Amino acid sequence: MIQLDTFLTIGKQHRVCEDYILSGMTPMPYIILSDGCSSAKKSDVGSRILCHIAEKLLKELLSYEPYIHGWDFGKAVIQRSRVIADQFELDPTSLDATLIVCFYDNSTNTVQVHIFGDGHVFLFNDDHVFEYFVKFEPNAPNYLSYELSSTRKQLYHNMQVKKSLFVKSNSGVDCQNESWTNFPISLLGFKGALICTDGIDSLLSVEGKVNTIDAAKVFTSFKTTGGEFLKRRSTAALKNYKLQNIENYDDLSMGCFLMGE
Repeated sequence: MIQLDTFLTIGKQHRVCEDYILSGMTPMPYIILSDGCSSAKKSDVGSRILCHIAEKLLKELLSYEPYIHGWDFGKAVIQRSRVIADQFELDPTSLDATLIVCFYDNSTNTVQVHIFGDGHVFLFNDDHVFEYFVKFEPNAPNYLSYELSSTRKQLYHNMQVKKSLFVKSNSGVDCQNESWTNFPISLLGFKGALICTDGIDSLLSVEGKVNTIDAAKVFTSFKTTGGEFLKRRSTAALKNYKLQNIENYDDLSMGCFLMGE
């Protein structure tokens, strides 16, 4: 049996939280996160639109089979999101946001991960934490919203941004040069998986950044696993970090798939 919980907190430098997260158990356990671009107006609204449209489409597709074709899924999400944005008279740039869609397949004991833009996934047990993360150099994620404008898509292409998938935080491999990265992660031998926006990489003190794997270890050191286990642990962890003058400067949203006892 799998358990789910989520957590969301605003960043120290933000007046409006541009992250958003949804989760549910049917037809399969899923977690959906979005991180709106800080330089795009109303991206806090855009991230919410993306999550809700992605949730609706994901539930429709998973009711038929435990599979989605990520690139087609992403294009469908952004096209439907554009319709909603237009109804609210929002500029299409409000949809400049990363999107992470994950669901748990009990038949294979795997979490299917689809990342549109950047993001982090941590596999954890009592002894180890392994990290997967998608990174762009320079820091310019390939948003799905670029598919709405041939001009913006070409401008992004001209930037020649390098995209890599890092595994276990020590080896980078180039990814396909589009908005979508997907990979399955097996939970065999692990207690669960923690899914995060890049706010996990914004925990700072005067001495520098907190290592993301160290942060994941703190956030997944659950004393109890009933109810809102991730909210309890994350609230306590951030309170303890603050006592050490460590704060998250970017919005941080996290979702956790946790294997039952």
